[in-house]
Amino acid sequence: MKLASSKLNSHRGFALVEILVAIAAVGIVVLSIVQITQLFLRVARLSSQRVEAIFLLQEGAEGIRFLRDTSWHDHIDTMTTGTPYYLLFTSGTYSVTANEPALVNGVFQRTITLFDVFRDDTTDDIVQTDGVLSTSTKRIEINVSWKTGAVTTTENMELFLGDIFQN
Repeated sequence: MKLASSKLNSHRGFALVEILVAIAAVGIVVLSIVQITQLFLRVARLSSQRVEAIFLLQEGAEGIRFLRDTSWHDHIDTMTTGTPYYLLFTSGTYSVTANEPALVNGVFQRTITLFDVFRDDTTDDIVQTDGVLSTSTKRIEINVSWKTGAVTTTENMELFLGDIFQN
């Protein structure tokens, strides 16, 4: 009888160990699923922010083209090269300001900076150095940046803008 009782107690001991191992395995699987879900959510949020930043870049390009189309002389020529400007859309029209406005959608900061363009005197091609200053072309750099925690992410776009309407 003592032998049967000792076998029963040893099986209870093994069953307890098996239950603890099973609980640990289930815990590891659940923790892994939670971690993967958090990673997917973080990636989705970053992707949606990047998509929104790219839309803001495109809107910045459209806004600066609108200002060019309205009047190169009144809008583009009056902007100081190398100075970051901020695009505003109020009362159905675009404008720029050198004063930093509130963040776009409470998250993004968009800047538009103009730079002089130089052209080759004989070919009229755009050159980096040794050219003639073009009065009818500007290089435009648009930056959209946002913070995620302590990290700042920036998307940018560069384009050339010409005074095609000579206005």
